[in-house]
Amino acid sequence: KPVFGLPVAGDPGKFRRLYAELEAYGAVRPFLGRLDRWRYRPLRETGRAAQRVLEILDAKSHS
Repeated sequence: KPVFGLPVAGDPGKFRRLYAELEAYGAVRPFLGRLDRWRYRPLRETGRAAQRVLEILDAKSHS
């Protein structure tokens, strides 16, 4: 589902890069006073992260 970003007071710190990457991906857009609709390719990060964990565990079991 589309996500709108709003500026926050203070330094976003570690989240600055996350927000920038999500905006570049098309999943987040700045809120400009209207509720636009748009589509973007769904993120599949849970599956990607799980696969990486399995790869690491497999490598450790063979060492």
